Amino acid sequence: MLLRVARRGFATLLLGAVTACSSSPSEPAPGALDTGTPLVDTGVIEDLGAPDTGPVDLGEVPDPDMGAPDTGLPRDLGPPDTGVVDLCAPVGSRCVEARACGTERPAPTNCDFCPPDHRTLCVQGRCEMPPTLEVGDVQEVGFQVEGSFFTELRSLVGVVMAQQSSGGVRLTCDDVIRSSFDLSGSCLNVMTSRLITISQGGQTFTFTFGSFGAGVEVLLLVYGFGDSRASTTPLGVTCTPHVSGAPGTGPVRLFGAPMRAPPP
Repeated sequence: MLLRVARRGFATLLLGAVTACSSSPSEPAPGALDTGTPLVDTGVIEDLGAPDTGPVDLGEVPDPDMGAPDTGLPRDLGPPDTGVVDLCAPVGSRCVEARACGTERPAPTNCDFCPPDHRTLCVQGRCEMPPTLEVGDVQEVGFQVEGSFFTELRSLVGVVMAQQSSGGVRLTCDDVIRSSFDLSGSCLNVMTSRLITISQGGQTFTFTFGSFGAGVEVLLLVYGFGDSRASTTPLGVTCTPHVSGAPGTGPVRLFGAPMRAPPP
């Protein structure tokens, strides 16, 4: 009886083996252990041993605590911003400032605030002499005084300054008024300046400019003072950007911005 059971079990085992050999290789044989891996013949013997848990070389990974990786490029993208604008041309240029061009004229003797002016300009390190406006090519700027200080005005000083400095910095009215530039600085291209005393009352004034370079982008500045020699701090200032016309074009009348007290 025991021998018959053993033979029957052996026959069953043999039949299972034959069935497994004849089954499709893509499907597990009945009763076989499903390993979850498809039996695809790739022609390559696979190592189904223990998985490799060793380190994987992913290349150089930057340390987050070390900042940005070193790319070999310089990190200094220029000098630090100090808030100071260099108005002069670089050393070694044909001219560093306007006086180097040799046509500086002294300031009017009746005006303490007036800076020296220049017939020849220094623009981006090069001396340039624009043609001069003719006698009839006056440039008039009318403006109103905004504020109660108009009753204290005793003199007005007009200054014509090219918008470009010797170093090529383009200046605006806001730059000049808010930055309180020293107009006697030779890196500013001051073209003319003069003083008039005030004999009229009211809050509306007209200042006449003339005898400066033609065809130049300029700032027409008028400062108001409480004394007749402009020797004190200005009470107010107005600025009008303008492009002077060609010689012989005749008078030009402009309406400028109000004269206001300069910022503290």
